[in-house]
Amino acid sequence: MIPKVSIIVPVYNVEKYLDRCINSLVNQTLKEIEIILVDDESPDNCPEMCNNYAKKDSRIKVIHKKNGGLGFARNSGLDIATGEYFAFVDSDDYVDLDFYEKLYTAAKKGNYDLAQGGISKKHGDRIERNHHPYAGQVFDESGVKNILFPSVLGPDTYDQNNSDMSTCIGIYKLSLVKDNNIRFVSEREYISEDAIFDIEIFKHIKSAVILDTAGYYYCYNEASLTHKYIPNRFAQIKKLCDYELSLVNNDILKERIISTFLINVIATLKLEAMNYKKTGNKNDKLKIKQIVNDKYVKSILKNYAYKNQPLKKRILYTLIDKGLWRSVLFITNLKLKSGNFS
Repeated sequence: MIPKVSIIVPVYNVEKYLDRCINSLVNQTLKEIEIILVDDESPDNCPEMCNNYAKKDSRIKVIHKKNGGLGFARNSGLDIATGEYFAFVDSDDYVDLDFYEKLYTAAKKGNYDLAQGGISKKHGDRIERNHHPYAGQVFDESGVKNILFPSVLGPDTYDQNNSDMSTCIGIYKLSLVKDNNIRFVSEREYISEDAIFDIEIFKHIKSAVILDTAGYYYCYNEASLTHKYIPNRFAQIKKLCDYELSLVNNDILKERIISTFLINVIATLKLEAMNYKKTGNKNDKLKIKQIVNDKYVKSILKNYAYKNQPLKKRILYTLIDKGLWRSVLFITNLKLKSGNFS
């Protein structure tokens, strides 16, 4: 029997979270699934745990591979997937027990290439439910191209119409990647492997359905790449933006990519400010100056309608545009003190 959904789970150094994740998968109300655990040479007890899961449930397949990162681990799972649809789950996250039944039922009803929902973000005991902005809607090829695809890449110049670039919030027809040889790049080369994968796969998606559900639980983890201080993050987000822009020839898509780049600039400034506060090193302070005065950022802001943005972002973009790095640092520190950086 062909599985209805192949669920690919990269596994690395998540021993304390893995049971929670796997329990949410083996107990899915949709029983006709395969669960592909990709051990990315995890240094803890995860490899043995994966083997034990497979002994208990015949639907579980295990791959042990040399460490190559999240993107390449997902590729290894795609290589052996056999389902009608495929999905990704990060091993420190989990899903509602009826998550894949809801997605699969909706997808099959209209033979859609993609079925997505929203995402729930878990901060300790607090859960923030974020339903998809297009929940309840169906998209044909034109709608995917002109509405859904742009929203995945980022907000418009009014900071609106933004969905989520996470590849974990939906299921995709497996034929999309098999027929078009779509694979992930390494996050070690490009800091957001999801964004690049989205661009490649959305070029081939001709129909989609969006559910009013938020059954995927992203669990906030300080050790994740999103929140970890990386000294060369600014260089990485510039490299990512350039590469993404080279993959599209549509002005709307380029605008959304640039919107996300500028959001990443602000996030990077926040992390640099946090690092400077921790070290007190003058060179770390100067990194903020270098980012604010960077020629690439200046050229982006020169051609971007940031004056349409909400007030807080508009102020920051204006200060960056004018090179007022001390003011940027001051505002960033105020936001960090308040615990409300956005």
